[in-house]
Amino acid sequence: MNNLISIFILMSMSFYLNAQEEMVDYKPVNKLKLYYDEYYIQFEFAIGEELENEINDELIYYWYKENKINNTQGGIGGKTLHGNYSVFYNSGTLKEKGQFIFGLKNGKWKKWYNNGNLYEVGSWEKGQKTGSWIQYDSEGRLAKVANYKDGELDGDYIEYSNGEISEKKKFNEGNENEVKEKKHKEKKQKKKNPKEKGHTKEDKATEEIQ
Repeated sequence: MNNLISIFILMSMSFYLNAQEEMVDYKPVNKLKLYYDEYYIQFEFAIGEELENEINDELIYYWYKENKINNTQGGIGGKTLHGNYSVFYNSGTLKEKGQFIFGLKNGKWKKWYNNGNLYEVGSWEKGQKTGSWIQYDSEGRLAKVANYKDGELDGDYIEYSNGEISEKKKFNEGNENEVKEKKHKEKKQKKKNPKEKGHTKEDKATEEIQ
């Protein structure tokens, strides 16, 4: 019986220590509101020491100081945004909504027009755009579709005008794929004006008359 109790205590301690290790990256948050002329922001920020030792110089970090939200590349100069982030028009409708993890945008983010229609939707992964990003015009029609990987354009990039495709490109790791316009035009021209093989009957008849 004593052995069973000892095993149970050891298992409980092990579970508690593992839970503590998993929670070490998380910090308590505080909530604030900032008011501007046409909108207001409701956000959360981390309480505790700053994360200078974990800063990535290539990423954009968001932080709060003196009633203002700032963003800088590779640095934090105030309270680190961490948690939910929402922006509202003065009418109360949503303008923007997303989440931060230690100053970096993360997860799905959305933006809206002041008429309530969706403007943009896309995902972030620790400060880098990822997957498909879609934009709409104020009437709800597609305006742009872009694909990202590790923060760079990767895949199809399509722009729309009045709901119709106006421009289409393809990217690979941030670089636009070269389109050989000359060859494309030559192929198109060959289809429209194929070369004639030999003389037609009309040509022969003309030659005989001459």
